[in-house]
Amino acid sequence: MGAGRDSGTARLRLDRTQRHEKSIEPWQPYRIASPLLSPPYWQKGDFDAWRERRHIEPPRLYSTGAPHANCGGACVRAGQVEWKRLLRWNRDRYLEWEADEEQTRDLLGKDVAILRHRSGPQKGRPLPLRAFERLLKVTARATSSLTPRTSAHVGAILGPRPVVTPDRVAEVPRDS
Repeated sequence: MGAGRDSGTARLRLDRTQRHEKSIEPWQPYRIASPLLSPPYWQKGDFDAWRERRHIEPPRLYSTGAPHANCGGACVRAGQVEWKRLLRWNRDRYLEWEADEEQTRDLLGKDVAILRHRSGPQKGRPLPLRAFERLLKVTARATSSLTPRTSAHVGAILGPRPVVTPDRVAEVPRDS
């Protein structure tokens, strides 16, 4: 539910479970309408039931398991799970964001990124979308031949699988 520029109103699908002050700020000077923040106090599930009773189709993005469709699957506040979902669901949009991120990094001359490393020696450092995609490929390759049964046997024989770290991602060819 985006901005209604003709009416001067931005409609946001926020409910009382979310911090909304920071979400509203960027929309100024538009008037903000967020029906889920006004009585009767509906949760998102209530709205979904209302929509279904009226045979209104949900946004396509919901079929991917996305929690909302506010950003078309590309939200700078989303985490790695959501960016992985976007890569699988809409690779072209992911690549657009990846290119924009690279352009921003070049323009600023700084190591900035939408994502951050969540663990290991790089924890907290920027994780550019391009490196994130390569990390996903390396991880997929490392685990693709393991089934739960063979994984247990390999683990019992060899010990824990080696962790794919971001510094090893650089060794992966880009076009593979």
